[in-house]
Parts: sequence; C-alpha cells; structure tokens
Amino acid sequence: MKWFSFVLVACVALSSCQKELRYDVDPGTTGGTSGSGGSGSSGGSSYYIKGKRNDTTFSYATNAAATITTTSGVNSLAMIAMAPSPSIELLNLDISFFTTGVTTGTYSEADNLSLNVIVLGLYNGNSAGNTYASGGSLLTGAPPLTITILTKTSTEITGTFSGTLYAPDATGLPSVPAAFTGGSFDLPIK
Repeated sequence: MKWFSFVLVACVALSSCQKELRYDVDPGTTGGTSGSGGSGSSGGSSYYIKGKRNDTTFSYATNAAATITTTSGVNSLAMIAMAPSPSIELLNLDISFFTTGVTTGTYSEADNLSLNVIVLGLYNGNSAGNTYASGGSLLTGAPPLTITILTKTSTEITGTFSGTLYAPDATGLPSVPAAFTGGSFDLPIK
C-alpha cells in the first residue's frame, strides 16, 4: 500500500509540473473565411497547393503558407504546403525577383538565365531520399517549372504552376522525373 501511495503522489507531483499542452486546430486544413485560416478568394475553402504529379492528384493543406523576404535588394517568395502528418511529403515553390518586387505575372525556370528572376521547386516524396528539384528541365528539354501569380494582396497570393522536377540518378544527374500539371495555389502571406 505504501508503494501505491508513493506512485500516486509522484504522479500528482509530476503532472502538476507538466507544461501546458496545446491542441490547436491546423488553420491550413480547416476551412473558414479570410482571416480565420481559410481563403476569401476561393469561396471559403482552406489554403492549399494542389494539382497532379505524374497524373496522380494531390492536395496539400497542412502548414500552407507563403512568405516574402527581402535581402540585399532581392525579393524572394517562398510557397509551401505539406501532406497531413505523419507524412513528410511537401511541395515548395520559390521565385526570387532581382529587378522588381513580388508581382503578378508568369515566371519560368527557363527565365533563370536572365538573372531577372530565379524559379525553383522542391518536392519531397515522403522520405529523405525521395527529393525532386527543378533545374533538370534545362538539361532534358522537359517542360520547365512555370509559376503564374494570378493575384497578390497584402494577405493572400493565388496562382497556377506546372513543370517537371527531377530526382538525381546514381551518378547525381537529374533523370527521375516528377511531372506536375494543373497545379494551383491559394496561400496566406505570413
């Protein structure tokens, strides 16, 4: 009986020292209206990056967000969304603007040589060794990653994207394609 009393007291003491646990609802997966985790521009649906990858439909809404940063005169737009946990699958689309701010228009990986903009993409296919990146399209002739910003406000950004990302083969060259088609995004700007 003494042992049970000791365990009970220890449990009560430890639980009183426990940090507060929070069970927040992920605003990227819940719907709503603008300003409450959803998007006013897409009829109240949740924020997302979605489309088709190798003709398979995907929709990522976890931690869906866009960030804009300025460093040494370069304006960078990073857009990311993830599949629901426990998956680590995610898509990250980036544009760096060297001559303008982040603005509406169509930007392509093929424009990277101009040094006015740099378009990058990264897809993690749910494992550390299953990562695809842009850049291979310039070597293979496949459709380059192209991102169109349709609307941009101080709080949201929407648009479309398509193109091919590549995983490296055993020699390190981009040879394993992931073709993205019909892609769209509706993201809060954080």
